[in-house]
Amino acid sequence: VGEWDGTPGLDIVVAANHGAIQLDPSGARIKETRFQFHGKASGSIEDDDQSSMLGNVQVVDMEGDGKCEYLARGSLDGAALFSSEGKVIWSTDERKKDQGFVQNVTVGDLDNDLSAEIVVSWDGIQIFDKTGKKLSQVDEEYGDSKIEIVDTDGDGKNEIISVAANLKIRNAKGEMIKEIPVEGYFSNYFLLQTPGSIQPSLLVMYGGQLLFLNLNGDVVSRFAAPLSEFDDTVQIGFDGDEIRGTNVYEAEGVWIKLVNEQPKFLAVITNFAGIDRSVLDVFTPEGKLLYQEILPDTCSSIAALPETDGKRVESLLVACEATPWKFALR
Repeated sequence: VGEWDGTPGLDIVVAANHGAIQLDPSGARIKETRFQFHGKASGSIEDDDQSSMLGNVQVVDMEGDGKCEYLARGSLDGAALFSSEGKVIWSTDERKKDQGFVQNVTVGDLDNDLSAEIVVSWDGIQIFDKTGKKLSQVDEEYGDSKIEIVDTDGDGKNEIISVAANLKIRNAKGEMIKEIPVEGYFSNYFLLQTPGSIQPSLLVMYGGQLLFLNLNGDVVSRFAAPLSEFDDTVQIGFDGDEIRGTNVYEAEGVWIKLVNEQPKFLAVITNFAGIDRSVLDVFTPEGKLLYQEILPDTCSSIAALPETDGKRVESLLVACEATPWKFALR
C-alpha cells in the first residue's frame, strides 16, 4: 500500500509469481502487469503453474520516484528485478554445476546516491548497481538465508545485515564488519519500524514468543504468541515416516491505527513449514493479545490501509495464496 504508479494517490499492489495487479483503495482493478520471462509474458497471474521459481515477489522503488519495480527475492531458478511494465531489468546468472542456489536478494541505497543497489546472497555476497553492473563480490562457502539493508549505527550510511546464530553486519562492499551473538537461531526475520523509534527492529517469531531485537542483537520486547508452535502436528516425511511438530517459516508485521485517540496496535501474520494455514495476531503496544484467527491459507504479506470515509483509522490487508483478506474494527 502506497504511491506506486508515479502519480499522487494511494495504490494497492498485489504481486505474485507471474505478475502484479494494481487496485484502487476500493479494490477495483486499475492495471495488470505480467512478468516477461525469457522475453515473453508469463501465463495467467492467478495460475498456480509456475514457469519460474524465483521466490517471493516484493514491491520496491529503486529510484525513489514513486514508481514501483518488482523484486523476485530468490529461489531455485535464481532471482530477478522487473520494471513496472514487467520487463526484466536484472536477473542472476545461470547457476553453475558446483554452485549452491540463490538464498536471497534485497535492494537498498548503499552509497547515498538516492538510487538502490541490488544485493544478492549466493555463496557469499554480490552487489550490483541498478543497471546490473557488478560492484563487488565477497565469496563464502554459504549464503545467508535472508539479507536486508539498514543503517545500523545511525551514521547515515546503510549496512547489510543478516541473522542466524549471530547478527551479521557487513559494509557497503559486503565485507563483514562484526558478528553479534543472539539469543536463538533466527533463520528468518522481518525488519519493522516501531512508532516513535529512530531505528527499525527485527521481528522474530521464536519459541512460542514474538521477539523484538534491536540492531545490537538485544531482545528488547517479548510478546506471548500462542498458536505459534504446533508440537502435536503430524507431517509425513519424504520417506513416509511421521514427523511431529512444525516450525514457523516466517512472520511479518505492521503497526496499524484501529482506534482514534489510541496508540497503534501491532498486527502480525505468521506462516509455517509444512502447514498450509497462517495465524493472524493483533497485539497492544504492551504485548497483550487482543485478537487471533487461523486463516485457511498460506499468507505472506500484511499492510495497513487508510479508510476513505474521512476517519483517521486504518483497516488491515492480508495477502494469501488464494484470497486477499481485509479486516477492520467494527
